[in-house]
Parts: sequence; C-alpha cells; structure tokens
Amino acid sequence: MNEPILQLDLPGIKYVAHTHPTYLCAIMASPRAEAFAGLRLLPHHAVLCGPRSLFIPYIEPGLHLAVELRDRLEQYINQFGDPPQTILLANHGMIALGSTPEIVLAATLMMQKAARIYALAQACGGALPIPESQVRQLLAERVAIP
Repeated sequence: MNEPILQLDLPGIKYVAHTHPTYLCAIMASPRAEAFAGLRLLPHHAVLCGPRSLFIPYIEPGLHLAVELRDRLEQYINQFGDPPQTILLANHGMIALGSTPEIVLAATLMMQKAARIYALAQACGGALPIPESQVRQLLAERVAIP
C-alpha cells in the first residue's frame, strides 16, 4: 500500500468541506480577497468562522497547493493556537473545517452570508468590520456550537 505524500492531522478536525459559494468566489477573484479573509463583519461570523480565515493565494490545484496549504496551516496554528475554521482560496472557493458536520456546514453558510453582506456593503461605500478586540472577546465568551 502506498503511503500518502502529504497528510494533515489537525487537532479537533474530523470533517472538511470544500465549496464554491458565488459571492465568496466573486470576492476571491477580486483585489480585496486577502483583506476579506481577515475581517469579521458580524458576531456570528467571528464565532462560526474563527478570528480570521486562512488565506491562500492562487496556486494551481495539486501537490504545490497541498504543500503551501500545509505550510500556511502550520503558521496559522503557531499564531492563533488552533487550526482555522475557514480557509479562503484566491480565485477558487473555500474550505471549512470542524469537529462535526454541523459545525462545518454552519461555517460554510456563515461565510456565504458574510460574503453577500461584504459585497453589498462595498456597494454602499465600504464594509465596517467588527474591531479585533471585540472579535477576541466574542471568541473568549463563545460556547460550544452543536
């Protein structure tokens, strides 16, 4: 049996979903993609999607993307202490990670909602994110999501 070339073993992560929500893909194909990954627009955006999304610039799918993803995951965990709940892929889509299918679905749906809100807010003069201090407070106070 062949051993995997690259294997990810992230604490607490049992489920992963990769999707291509339309509004999110529009943002990921824009110059604002990386900035969007660092914003939290709503309290539930922070709670369900973590303090910020891991952003991966466009890399053709395959081994190079897998290696870049592994390296950036390691950097994210070193900075925040836990794996990201969402990963945003430039010019592509998103990945949601979690301990249950319900958590992964909730993060995916919230990221879709946040992308729609962000796009509409940009059309109204710009999005106003929640201050980082408030994001930290929300995350410190959150309870387990079923």
